[in-house]
Amino acid sequence: MVKVCQEEFPETDGFYMDGLLKNNLDILVDSIKDDFDFIILISGRGMVRVGKSQIGKQVSYYINSEVRKKYKVDNTFTTDNFAFRGKDLIEKGKVFPKFSVLDFDEAGADLVGRKIMQQTTQAVLDYIRECGQQNHFLILILPEFFDLPKGIALTRSVCLIDVDFRERFNRGLFRFYGRKAKKLLYLYGKKNLDYGAYKPDFFGTFTDFEPIDGKKYKEMKYAALTGRKLEEVNRINLRELKANSHRNEVAYWAIDIKKGCQRDLARFCNVEESAVDSWREQYRRNNGIKA
Repeated sequence: MVKVCQEEFPETDGFYMDGLLKNNLDILVDSIKDDFDFIILISGRGMVRVGKSQIGKQVSYYINSEVRKKYKVDNTFTTDNFAFRGKDLIEKGKVFPKFSVLDFDEAGADLVGRKIMQQTTQAVLDYIRECGQQNHFLILILPEFFDLPKGIALTRSVCLIDVDFRERFNRGLFRFYGRKAKKLLYLYGKKNLDYGAYKPDFFGTFTDFEPIDGKKYKEMKYAALTGRKLEEVNRINLRELKANSHRNEVAYWAIDIKKGCQRDLARFCNVEESAVDSWREQYRRNNGIKA
């Protein structure tokens, strides 16, 4: 472990970072000037609360610190550099300056799994298409590495930092996979979600040091998660409204237009006749039709 970012945090003399991890990040900082953009994957073996976001913040802060020194730019890394929704990632990717670091930590990905991962994947693809020439560092924080499509997992990303618990659920352990190791892990391990299918380039540890406003970060992530839940409820309600509207129309058409038997329709739908009558009445009322 080596101390980094001493100038930014004089009260603690910086924070500790694994030496091999630092060396690999330094290579990316040195190379970004040659018209590159880099995607760093940080996963947690499908587990929650394992420390993915924590090491992501430290990696991002360190990269930004080195970029400022090396290229004499005024880039900052604060909670403004985080995107918790795909649309936010695209918006920030378009306006953030060259060599910026963006953290995409999709709210709800740990809880909803594959459904959100599909949205995450699409957001990253959109980001690559629209912002891929901005020479940014994108830190993609996700629960499960193997859920990514090949294009992102193998081709567009430069490395994988796989986070795991130490003994007794203590956070602070990671495994680093460079391009080759990441590719072989994906090819050999995807079928059975086997993270032991290929060995990492090295193991390392990280601390619980908080380089940004942790309270504001949690508030932002919670707000994004709450907004996602509300949107999902609204989508469900909208689907129900559409389904009910269609049901009412069918009932009106079958009984009032085609002069079918209400009792037969009720029996077919496994409801009381009064329910069918109510559907017809709702359709008439909503469409201004008199009985």
